Amino acid sequence: DNVDPVLTTVTTYNSNGTYNIGDWIYIYVYFNESIYVTGTPNIELALQNGGSSTEIASFYNRSGSNAKFKFKVEVGDTTSQL
Repeated sequence: DNVDPVLTTVTTYNSNGTYNIGDWIYIYVYFNESIYVTGTPNIELALQNGGSSTEIASFYNRSGSNAKFKFKVEVGDTTSQL
């Protein structure tokens, strides 16, 4: 088809709470139809690390109409909501 997929939802199944250094946060990006991924996409995350900072969630899998990303918690990473 000649129509680009439309982003429908971005979510995580990790709950809000405290995570330890080295824990993984998984982010799921859903589209209205199957997608194909080229290159190595990333998602920039805005964290509250005592100011404003950004971290990168890295692409790790695609399944049909969703793309999966992961982010590893590092020293000083804080945010009030996932």
